[in-house]
Amino acid sequence: MKPKGIKGLKGRDQVGCVVSVGVKSEKGFPTETDRWHIVNPREEAGIRHLHPAFQAFNTARPDLRKVLKGNIVHAHMDDCFEHHLKAQVIKSPAHPNKKPQCVGDGVNAVRWIGPGPDDFKNIKCPHDLCEFRQKKPPLCKPWMRFLFKVRWQEGSPLPTPLAKFTSGAWNTTANFKGFFDSFYEAAKNLNIENPQMFGLPFIMSLAYQTKPSAKSKFPVVTISSEVDPIDFFLAQRKNMDAISAPFEQITAESEQENEVIYEDQKAISFGGK
Repeated sequence: MKPKGIKGLKGRDQVGCVVSVGVKSEKGFPTETDRWHIVNPREEAGIRHLHPAFQAFNTARPDLRKVLKGNIVHAHMDDCFEHHLKAQVIKSPAHPNKKPQCVGDGVNAVRWIGPGPDDFKNIKCPHDLCEFRQKKPPLCKPWMRFLFKVRWQEGSPLPTPLAKFTSGAWNTTANFKGFFDSFYEAAKNLNIENPQMFGLPFIMSLAYQTKPSAKSKFPVVTISSEVDPIDFFLAQRKNMDAISAPFEQITAESEQENEVIYEDQKAISFGGK
């Protein structure tokens, strides 16, 4: 009998596109940060180029690209959203495998002490008092990634692959955490155990926020549910057989590869505060 398959080889459900606040020019500088762009999930020559399948969206008027609608396609928050503190580089040289040199949660952290690629040390996270948070610009910042499906207007020919949005901005990260917190708080108030988010429709909006003291402005992303939590849970109960989480989780191996995380980090180095 002819051998089939490969023992131990795991299939991957790859992220098909990345939703970006602005894009980088050929020289690596941020541009058009006042609108959404849909780019390729991996870099080419150091840049995530505009995704050819979304040309109709990427060439639309800027004012039509400030709002995106989508749906959660995972059961739980931890399957589609992650956030923590991260410093990609705090000393030279950078990690040989492009791993961040320090990752923390405000209480505990894991820091690379080098020189070997596996020379990491568990430390207490100084949080607000961290010396690398005090630098201008700060070397340690929040880090978040979110998986979802873009929802186009009915009849649109645009594809709907699994999409990813990444941010290193405090305001945006806080807005996303608040979105998830409100969902679980509503479920708690309704006495729903193990609430599932699959199918939850939402809106992501992009706008500029100003900081007069610094005479600066920066992009901020907000996210909100499109439906009342009670209506969502009632409809969900009627369709429990359809509830599942068939898509790759944010914690999947393919999303935790060093090069993928490093490219995500590079892509958000210019977006927001």
